[in-house]
This record gives sequence, C-alpha cells and structure tokens, in this order.
Amino acid sequence: MPNNLVFNNVASDLVVQIYGKNGSNVLPIATDASGNLMVGTVTAIFDSGTVTVQGGTIDVVSALTAGTVTVSGGTIDALTAGTVTVSGGTVDVVSALTAGTVTVSGGTIDALTAGTVTVSGGTVDVVSALTAGTVTVSGGTIDALTAGTVTVSGGTVDVVSALTAGTVTVSGGTIQTEPLFVTDNVSVSVSNAATVDALIKDTSTQKVFSYWISNIEGTGTVDAWLQISPVDSATYYVNDSTTVYQVGPGEKTVLIPEKFLNFTKLQLINESDTATVLCYYNAQT
Repeated sequence: MPNNLVFNNVASDLVVQIYGKNGSNVLPIATDASGNLMVGTVTAIFDSGTVTVQGGTIDVVSALTAGTVTVSGGTIDALTAGTVTVSGGTVDVVSALTAGTVTVSGGTIDALTAGTVTVSGGTVDVVSALTAGTVTVSGGTIDALTAGTVTVSGGTVDVVSALTAGTVTVSGGTIQTEPLFVTDNVSVSVSNAATVDALIKDTSTQKVFSYWISNIEGTGTVDAWLQISPVDSATYYVNDSTTVYQVGPGEKTVLIPEKFLNFTKLQLINESDTATVLCYYNAQT
C-alpha cells in the first residue's frame, strides 16, 4: 500500500531516517546517543530560552532577556545578556551583559565588559571596561583587569593595568604585577659653555631607570651628569655623584643614578664647541 514505508500499525515501531543535502551529497542527519541533533557550527541569535553549547559555535547571544546559556565545550563569540555558566567551553566576549550572571568554573571568557561574574576555576582573559557589576575570583584566574569591582579571595589576577574606576579587594588570593616600561627622548643642542637641562623626570615610582646619550653632531666633547632633588625646583637640585661623563663626537654612554630622590634630570655642558646630543630616558616600574 502507499506510504507503507513510513506509516505502521504500531506507532512505537515508527522509525524515520532524515537526510540533508550538502551540495550534491545527500547525507543522514546525525544525533548523539540520547537522540539530540548534533550540530558542528551554528550562527544563531537568541532572545529567550535555555541554550546549551557543547561542541559548536554560537556567533551571538544578543538579547537573552530570560533564560540560561551553558557552555561546556563549544564557543559563544559574543554574549550580551542572560545567565551563563562556562564549565569547559569559551565565551569570546561578554560585551554588554546588562543583566544576569556569568559563572566560570572551568572554561574561558576572553573579554568581559559588564555584568556579575564569579570565577571559581576557569579563566577570564580580560576585564576591560566593567562599568557595572562585580567580579569575584575565588579559585580561577583573571589575566588582565582594568575596571570594575573585584574581590579576590582565592584565585589570581595577573595584571591590574589601568583601573580607572572601581575597587579591588584581596582577602586571600593573588594579584600579580608586570613591570611597566617607560621611555622618552629628546635631541638638544649644547654650546657656548651653557648648562642645558634635559629629561626632568619624577622617578619616585620607578624601580630602575637610566639615561642614554649620544653625541650625534658637532666637533665638541660634551660633559654630562645627573642631578636629583626632593622637589622640582632649580634651587634644590644637587649632583647625584662626582662622576662626570665625557662624550666625544660620535660617542655614546649610559648614566646610571647612584642616589634616590623624588626627581632626576640630565645636565649637559660643552665648554667651547657646538654639539647635538640625542638623549633617552628609560625606566621600569
């Protein structure tokens, strides 16, 4: 009889094989052991409901006003709202989570900008502009933190690099610090026995710093030394040491301070001829 391959007298015996077409290839649709449809990569926009990502990719969860997103093995490229649990997958960007909570217990969030986040075992690569909300680290890791309210009770924050607003409270975890390198340079003309000041710097927060100079033009030899002061006032500056560095035409040298005060500057003098000196200041906090 017609349709006897689809319809049966016993409903429980009904089995249907569904095929899809990939170009000219007709292929069976795959499911997992529980009968769930297996999807490799998905472009999807959700506005409500419960979403579980186990192995594919969701490009945007853009307006999940209610519901839950669980990432256990797949990837969400951008998440803007909802309640999210990351246990093994990746959320590339939590860019505008105006409401809801993100819990990271084993996966990764590449960039977080808003919302309430609990990190207990996974990783948040960057909290870059958390204008509202709280990040609590109890066992996971935040690689870089720049804004927001953060409580570290057991995990690690690798870098607090530019916290323009917010509070960081450490009660049992760790905040790592990375050295910050500072550089500045100037080219100055030195002649007629006049003393020239260059690169006046507040060195109070620098761990190490030095001055590099090169006599790049002219025929005269330049004398150079460092001066230090507790305030940036000409009447307070004194020589850092008795050492005077002599730099002839085409020569270069490095001046390293021997004493520590709030301000440091470079002084140059050329007794007779004219010279142009390229000066660099390098420091590490």
